[in-house]
Amino acid sequence: MTRLTSACVAALVLYALATRSTAQTVYPTGTTIYDPDKSWNGFTVLSPLGTPAVLVIDMNGNVVKRWEDVNNSAGGPARVLPGGIVMSASGARPPHQESLALIRRDFDGKDLWQFSRSEQIATREGGMVWSARQHHDWQLESFPAGYYSPESTPNANSGNTLILTHTDRMQ
Repeated sequence: MTRLTSACVAALVLYALATRSTAQTVYPTGTTIYDPDKSWNGFTVLSPLGTPAVLVIDMNGNVVKRWEDVNNSAGGPARVLPGGIVMSASGARPPHQESLALIRRDFDGKDLWQFSRSEQIATREGGMVWSARQHHDWQLESFPAGYYSPESTPNANSGNTLILTHTDRMQ
């Protein structure tokens, strides 16, 4: 029995070493392959967790635009609308997974619209503030797909906005 156990352990160690040497251990970041002749050129909108900004990158991974002071952890995806307008969550309420406001800003970062009056909430410091309590997603009435398409151009200046929010209930 001990020979069989030793042989199995040796086989497992050899298998682990063999697969480890063939598997990639360091994954590259950024643009790894970009062939303009085989790709559609464009931009990507990112709202990375832990980064209080909305980023627009080109096909080479270069940041071409950055909007600051947004909250991407709970507010759902940021979206760039026609005319360079960004719509995203803003403000946080740790440890709750919610944002204080949903905002629309122009290309230069000026606030154009804000929704933050869903409910008054207590801050960690004991004060009260108005909050959207927005959680994970929102959608413009004129933007049903949630991403830009030439056939579906959202109206960034008017229309209804559906916002997923929550509230505390005690029974």
